[in-house]
Amino acid sequence: MKIGELARRTGTTTRQLRYYEEQGLLEPSRTVSNYRDYDESTIQTVRQIRVLVESGIPTRVVRSMLPYVHGPDAQMPHHDDPEIAGLLVTERDRLDETIERLVRSRSQVECYLDRVAPELTSPEFRAIHPVPGQAYLDLHSGD
Repeated sequence: MKIGELARRTGTTTRQLRYYEEQGLLEPSRTVSNYRDYDESTIQTVRQIRVLVESGIPTRVVRSMLPYVHGPDAQMPHHDDPEIAGLLVTERDRLDETIERLVRSRSQVECYLDRVAPELTSPEFRAIHPVPGQAYLDLHSGD
C-alpha cells in the first residue's frame, strides 16, 4: 500500500510516516518507480509506534523496543540485555515522574475548583459526570 493509504488507515499523516522512516522505525520496500510500499503488517507497527511516542517515549528508545512489542513473531528480549533493560527502566521512571507531576497538578486544579465552583467537585456532580481516569487516580493516589 502507498503512504497515503497507510496514513489514512492509521490516523496519521504522510509527514509523520516519513519521520518514522527517518528515525529508523519503519523500513518500507520500494516500487520500481521508487514509491514507498507498505504491507498490511505495517498498520499494526504504526499504531504501536504512535502509542509509544504519544506516551512520551523518545524515538531512539522506541526503535530499540519495536522488535519486542508486536506480532506473534516478535523477538523475546534476552534477560541479560542491559541496554534494553536500562532504556526501559529509565523510561518507566520518567513516566512515573510525569504521572506524579500530573496527579499533583490535578490536585491543585481540584483545590481551585473547590473554591471557585464547589458544585463541580461535589460527590453528587461526580456521580452524574464521572472524571475520566478517576479510577486510576484513586488507585494510585496513596503510592
